[in-house]
Amino acid sequence: MSFVVLGTDTDVGKTVVCAMLLAKLRTQYWKPIATGYPEMDDATTVRELTQNQYPILETLYVFSLPASPHLAAQKENKEIDITRLVEALKQAPPGTIIEGAGGVLVPLNDQGVCYADVIAKTDLPVILVTRGTLGTINHTLLSLEALRMRDVKIKGVIINGDITQDNARDIEHFGNVSVLGTIPKFQCLSPEVITHGLA
Repeated sequence: MSFVVLGTDTDVGKTVVCAMLLAKLRTQYWKPIATGYPEMDDATTVRELTQNQYPILETLYVFSLPASPHLAAQKENKEIDITRLVEALKQAPPGTIIEGAGGVLVPLNDQGVCYADVIAKTDLPVILVTRGTLGTINHTLLSLEALRMRDVKIKGVIINGDITQDNARDIEHFGNVSVLGTIPKFQCLSPEVITHGLA
């Protein structure tokens, strides 16, 4: 089954997690909505980190402004078609690793439809990526609550960056969720790190 990698925030490490999962599962990667292009080309980053060994599916919506999707689209006088996005997600090839944009509640249009709302219209489960820094328990629990309020299935949490065992334990306990893995803070990313980095 395909699944969606969402984050508690932007720049939380979703792309690195997707690359690691892609190297582990040997399937295909897809980022339906990309902002900040071409400077922030996550698909290219995943391709380079996995040495172009796996299929990268074509992005549906690409915007140049590094901002939330609704604002990036607005600046180009465009709009994200939510129905088209939902149908495309439903039809993703089996086993696709799908990367979200921004955080769980990032808005996709001016009506306030957020990424979690879209995922709720599919049967896709979510892996939530969270930081290892101070405040991670609060941000993680809020994101889990937002997903559960929409009846989104949650596969588990991956913690990115230095973290104490207490935080990992508390996220599992208070969030009633499995911590699927942790990623240490790397000085430099490389294909070798991607292959062996998910603990």
